[in-house]
Formats: sequence, structure tokens, C-alpha cells
Amino acid sequence: MQGKRLDRVNQLIKEEISLLLQRELKDPRLGFVTVTAVETTNDLGSAKVFVSVLGNEAQWSASLAALDSAKGFVRNWLRDHLRARLPRGPVDGACGEHPDPAQAAQA
Repeated sequence: MQGKRLDRVNQLIKEEISLLLQRELKDPRLGFVTVTAVETTNDLGSAKVFVSVLGNEAQWSASLAALDSAKGFVRNWLRDHLRARLPRGPVDGACGEHPDPAQAAQA
């Protein structure tokens, strides 16, 4: 798959998950969560979703637990709303900043 197309797919998944977190997920454990990046494999078989959580350690762990329990819902929601061949495998979450190659080059 071409790099530009994969970048567009990653951006689309990022935007859709962000909207999902704002409007659809009603878990009280979910704090202020921001989707920072999405990395999808070339065959669209799986995706990693990077998130950032605003708050202390307790809020961070509660938000990650809420996201972990909502993985299946997120996967099904993406499948229904994007109507494309999307990650069918595990959707993994990671908390923190996405490693930016441009920033690493400047360091």
C-alpha cells in the first residue's frame, strides 16, 4: 500500500475514534482522553491507537481501563461507520506522545 494512502487511513481512523470518544462512549471512568496518533499495518490487519490522558495516575489508569473494555465497541463502530476494510485484528492503545520522526531528527 502506498504511504500517502496509509497516512489518510490513519488520519481517518484517528478522527473517527476522537468523535467516538466525545459523543458515544459514556463510561464514567473515561477522563479527558486525546487520540494523538494511529499506526495501521500495511495490510490494514491491525492498528495501534496512541492516546494522551490529562490528569493524575489514577485518572490515567481508569481511562485506560475504560478504553480497554471498549475495544470491541470501537472496532465494530469503525467497521459500521467507515465501510472500508479496516483493522480486523487487535486495536492496541498506548498512552503518551507518538514518536515524531521530525522531532527525533532535530534532537
